Amino acid sequence: MKLGNLSLAALIALAGPAVVQADTVYFSQRGVTGIQSITGTIVQETGGLLKITTESGRNVSIPMADVFQIIRDTPPTAGPSDSDLARDTRSTAGHSDFVPVSSQSTTVYHVGIKGGMNISNLNVDPQELEDDNSLQSYAVGAWWGIPVNRRLTIQTEALYSVKGDAESAGGYTASTHMGYIDVPVLAKVGFLHSAPVQPSLFLGPSLAVNLSAKSKLQGNGSDADVDVKDQVRTFDFGLVVGGGVDFQVAERTFGVDLRYSKGLSNVVGEGANGSARNDVIAVMGSIGLQ
Repeated sequence: MKLGNLSLAALIALAGPAVVQADTVYFSQRGVTGIQSITGTIVQETGGLLKITTESGRNVSIPMADVFQIIRDTPPTAGPSDSDLARDTRSTAGHSDFVPVSSQSTTVYHVGIKGGMNISNLNVDPQELEDDNSLQSYAVGAWWGIPVNRRLTIQTEALYSVKGDAESAGGYTASTHMGYIDVPVLAKVGFLHSAPVQPSLFLGPSLAVNLSAKSKLQGNGSDADVDVKDQVRTFDFGLVVGGGVDFQVAERTFGVDLRYSKGLSNVVGEGANGSARNDVIAVMGSIGLQ
């Protein structure tokens, strides 16, 4: 009778559900809104990367900067609720390691810096007043992106951008340099998210505020510089369209894009003979900081 009871107990134990221990990682993913999670065995936490092997044998690498919380040795179905994620670290079973981040919001933000070269021209009406040359200048600033879904990001930029025009003839160069704080708001659509190099297209309006305007005449030993800010309108509206590629090196995301900015408003002030609009082709590089 005792042997029968022991056999029955062993049979019940074998038939019961097995508790499989695993690690659960909660993290943010570029281009995806919300906190993602993955369960498996953590095999590495060095070099700024966390590597985890899932039960199916898939190996996944996550930058440590994107990790919100690590729940160690927990059942795959166990984990913190949404309210737990909003509070301090917590583990339902086992030890919990929390990786500090600036915010535990369910929306992922991306920020970075960028800069590059402008090739600008003033589109003048009447056209006989327009020259054939362009001004080579620069733009530099920062960007902030909010992913809407896996493909779409709303990216706002704040750039100090020098626009204008230049003309050379008879050994002289006449140029106009206009400094703006330029704020494009771009809808950026990305492709091939699993590829090492991820292309994208973007489109959106821009608002620029003029800070300075100078006309220069250089050549044959002369160098004249005249302030013409009072002849330039304060605001400049435009449309930006372009495309680029993003790629990751270690924990940083780098990008290169080519864009065309079409001015939609007249930038010269009252009393001018005609109108002028800024047209700019720019090559920009960027570095993601988060």
